[in-house]
Amino acid sequence: MKDDPGAPRALTCPNCGAPIIVRAAGLTVSVICGNCGSTLDAADPVLTLIERSNAALARPLIPLGSRGSLDGIEWEVVGYLERSGDDVEWEEYLLFNPWSGYRFLIHVEGNWRLGQALDRLPRLDGGTALLDGDAYRGSDPYNARVDFVVGEFYWRVSVGETVAATDYSAGGTSLSREDNAQESSWTQLKDLPPGTVGKAFGLTPPLGAGKTANTAWRDFVHSLIIAAIGFAALLVVLVAAPASQLIAQDTLLLEPEGPAITRVIGPVEIQRRSSAVEVRATTEVENAWVDLGYALVERRTQQRFEASATAEYYSGSDADGNWSEGDKRPASLFASIPRGSYDLVVEARAKQWGGSFGGSQPSVAVTIGIVRDTGFGGLFLFAAIMLAIGPAWRAWRLYSSGAGPDRDTTW
Repeated sequence: MKDDPGAPRALTCPNCGAPIIVRAAGLTVSVICGNCGSTLDAADPVLTLIERSNAALARPLIPLGSRGSLDGIEWEVVGYLERSGDDVEWEEYLLFNPWSGYRFLIHVEGNWRLGQALDRLPRLDGGTALLDGDAYRGSDPYNARVDFVVGEFYWRVSVGETVAATDYSAGGTSLSREDNAQESSWTQLKDLPPGTVGKAFGLTPPLGAGKTANTAWRDFVHSLIIAAIGFAALLVVLVAAPASQLIAQDTLLLEPEGPAITRVIGPVEIQRRSSAVEVRATTEVENAWVDLGYALVERRTQQRFEASATAEYYSGSDADGNWSEGDKRPASLFASIPRGSYDLVVEARAKQWGGSFGGSQPSVAVTIGIVRDTGFGGLFLFAAIMLAIGPAWRAWRLYSSGAGPDRDTTW
């Protein structure tokens, strides 16, 4: 009489002598001894040793051989893997039922998903996978590595095995694609409601489980709060600290229509690798203007940076009423001045408007102020960007995984 496929078979490990029960006999390809971790060939009636190991293995959260009902089907846990990819780790339980085949029970970041291998390929459209009329949005590919394995499997599996994986999500359902040198496999997974797995397998939640909502969402909210507090502190510092500093100032007295006056103002010390320097002119001209030429000259190298400005103001009246125009306080910006010691050479000439609204005017006083950027603005921008990186990264993770505040992490 032949053995029933899928009927349990009791054997011993050829490496350590521990008893082994093959629960899906005839379907299992490899068995990993739960005592020593050796990989055994389940196709051989006496379990030929494939890879020897003497490592003591930890007990999975759901012990091998445990039975529980999911979707109205009683499943038995026959295999267990611990896997990792990029910045996340998860656990996979291989479930078996003699009439319904295999399922995958995935535990990642406090959430449980039940998966089934697809017997058909989804259609790919760019970064989207289409299956049965549903569109699944793809995330960035990553490498999934087997870090720990125990139990029996219908494929060859070993620690260190790595595949290229891509996840596609559509609400509470997702697709997982894994590629190696031999094949490409697809699994469809659905989220399980909170408490489903614990009730099915009689699990006692670990300390702290079920107290909070989805871990990823909670971490995102926490990082957002921290970033908001940090940003508020930056605003306080920015308001309290001056964005610019007056480092030199002088006043020129000009005669309208008189000769140009040259004045050297300095020194202007630039301590940072580069800094913005602004030259501000202030005058009270009336129906006149002042032409200003600036040259910022480095004392040692004589390197020059030049700019110009015009201080002017005109007013009068016509058929439409009174009017005025001009700027009595023009500013010239030297955007990026290298480190060094500079003098500002100012050349100024005053002109009087000789039109019908003009007349003689007394001497014109022009105050020249040199303002240096303190660097607080740039530091504020840099700090704000650094504060935003954490929430932005976690928001992207939430977007990619489809997680949200209504996703519970309880058992």
